[in-house]
Amino acid sequence: MQFITLHIINKNSQFGGIENLVSRILESTADSEKFRHESFEIAPTRPHQILFSKNKFRKIIIAISIFRFLARYIRIVIKYRSKASIIFHTPEAHLLLWILLKFNLFTKNEKVFIYFHQSPYLYPVKILPLAHDLCKKSNLNFIIYSKLLLKPWNINPEANKNVIHAASPIPQKNNLYKIDLPFFLFVGRDVNWKRLDLAFGLHQEISKVEPLIKLVVVGGDPRLLEKKWSSVYDLSSTILLGNQPLPPYEGALFTYIPSDYNSCLETVGIAGLESISYRTPIVIRDEATSDYLDLPGLYPESVIRSICANLTGENSPLQNLKKLKLRDSDMRIWEKELSFERYLRDLATVINSSK
Repeated sequence: MQFITLHIINKNSQFGGIENLVSRILESTADSEKFRHESFEIAPTRPHQILFSKNKFRKIIIAISIFRFLARYIRIVIKYRSKASIIFHTPEAHLLLWILLKFNLFTKNEKVFIYFHQSPYLYPVKILPLAHDLCKKSNLNFIIYSKLLLKPWNINPEANKNVIHAASPIPQKNNLYKIDLPFFLFVGRDVNWKRLDLAFGLHQEISKVEPLIKLVVVGGDPRLLEKKWSSVYDLSSTILLGNQPLPPYEGALFTYIPSDYNSCLETVGIAGLESISYRTPIVIRDEATSDYLDLPGLYPESVIRSICANLTGENSPLQNLKKLKLRDSDMRIWEKELSFERYLRDLATVINSSK
């Protein structure tokens, strides 16, 4: 008998963090004889995705997905002669679940999971009340990627709650681009809570001491970023790479994560874990919060400023920044956290032990 898990997401995407996670789960378990994972996309085709991106058509696509989902689930039950565990990942998937429960389209025997990949402070405002309504239900199962999110989501005490830390992809050699000068890295969209402005500001501080150090920004549209920020900051030593399947972690002095910790709560995220997997340290804001604060390779930005302010030492600031790279002993400490096999085991344990 196979154990079937169906993952509900918005669409397939090369760059979406949730979609990439589900894709890795499917690929990593493709040969498993006992556990089978499948995905269901609310917007499965390009026309669906175009309509889904428009606010006035999004509800139509979600309404259609209700009937598509029910048909898909019935086919799974018939094909495998078994009910599937169902994990609703995205906010729109949570909306889909809320509708299914509202109209009693689930029986009491389904094993249903809500996976929160973000804090309630970053959750879509229009769907947030429905998500809080789901949190009140004691018969649902919840998965959260950081223990810091347990309190603000205020999940029913009788519901099954699980924390599963994310895991980074296996490090790969990156030959897509060669950056000859030293640099530090920012990875992410240009949204308010990721605080790209602080990356530009830190770069200008460092440049006063070590003008050769560049800032490399991965994410967003380079032309739009140039247009928006060039009047505020000197971007002559900044490289705007746009969206990339693999940021240049390996060559970076450090990856800077200045996210608004009051909004996101867990500041490290998948980009931070990817950086660590390449032995490249993470620099976070001094008061930032994370489940990983006690692990090596995380530095508050005050450490970087202290290094750059120490101009009388034997080594240059650049030489001292290079010494922050993680050592073998550091990587052994991180080995379990970075393992995707560990993530799959944790996920399987949660699915199998839940009600």
